Amino acid sequence: MAVVIPIVTEFNGKGIQKAIKSFKQLESASDKVKFVLKAGAVAGVAAFAAIGAAAYQAGQALAGFARMAADDQKAQKQLALSIRASTKATDQQIAAVEDWIDTTQRATGIADDELRPAYARIIRSTRDFEKAQRLLRLALDVSAATGKPLKTVTEALSKAYDGSMTALGKLGLGYDKAKLKGMEFNEIQKDLEKRFSGSALDNAQTFEGTMARFNITMDELKETLGAAILPYLQKLAEYGIKIADAFGKGGRS
Repeated sequence: MAVVIPIVTEFNGKGIQKAIKSFKQLESASDKVKFVLKAGAVAGVAAFAAIGAAAYQAGQALAGFARMAADDQKAQKQLALSIRASTKATDQQIAAVEDWIDTTQRATGIADDELRPAYARIIRSTRDFEKAQRLLRLALDVSAATGKPLKTVTEALSKAYDGSMTALGKLGLGYDKAKLKGMEFNEIQKDLEKRFSGSALDNAQTFEGTMARFNITMDELKETLGAAILPYLQKLAEYGIKIADAFGKGGRS
């Protein structure tokens, strides 16, 4: 059976005809050359503008990556200061903490922007790397299972470690005041680990968790690219400061 497909039945060539007519009306060959060059120049300007726009967008993207890398470096420094204020950490130990945070964020889908402040809060209470990691893993599990913000859970667990159970009692984990008074923190921690262990990793396997882990991977790639150009941007800024200072000094009487 024949199939009839309707296609455009009328072609409007008025624009082309007008151009041909204008071209024929030119009196000399040089005028024709100028006409062609002018048309080519317009196309060239358009192409240059397109390239310029693409370059500008690429520059904006790289600048964004550099900002992400700068923010990440600042966050790393802040965490390092918190660790050093609470422990006698070496550079190698701090680097190991950063590696652990990176592994944790990729596994759970919880970004290092949340993990670093949480770790810093816990290390101020525990003053111990192993205990801090164990308590943060618990905080991640409780947060994933209850929907409570990681910051809230971290603060409650840290205060409970310090001996204040009030914030922990407000999380709705099944502990009333009387029960909390009769329990040591180690007992509470073991009970919570038994009840909520693995919740963070289970949540990471959901669609939402998978997308969160994917976004973290992409953001880390952007930060890596941004870190590569940060030194050049810093040098450019330093030159800019010197030029500005030179002009400023020149303007003083």
